[in-house]
Amino acid sequence: MKSENIYIGNILICTKYPDRYSIKQEEAKFDIYKKNAILIKSGEHYIDLDTINSDLDLVKSKNVLKTYYTYEGDKFVDSKSLIRYSLIDDDKISVKKLKKNKIKLH
Repeated sequence: MKSENIYIGNILICTKYPDRYSIKQEEAKFDIYKKNAILIKSGEHYIDLDTINSDLDLVKSKNVLKTYYTYEGDKFVDSKSLIRYSLIDDDKISVKKLKKNKIKLH
C-alpha cells in the first residue's frame, strides 16, 4: 500500500441518533470509540489497522469505516481529526511493517 494512504485519527460512535419525525429538534450525540487510531484509506472509506493482520486482509476487509454515521451505534471516522501519518519514509509499506513500527501518540 502507498504510505500516503495512512492516517491517524479518532473513531467515533453515534450514541444518539435523532428521530427525524419528532417535533423536538434533537442533536445527534457521539462518544470517542478509539483515539489516535492508525487508519488506512481505501477508496472513500478507512480501515483501522488493528482490525487487519496482513495486506491480504486489507484487500478483503469488511471492517470499513465511513466519515459519517447512519444509525445509532454506528462507528465512523472523525474527518476533522485526520492527520496524514507522515513519519514513514517509504513510498510503499506493508501492514506487517506498519504494525511492527507502530508508535504511541499522547
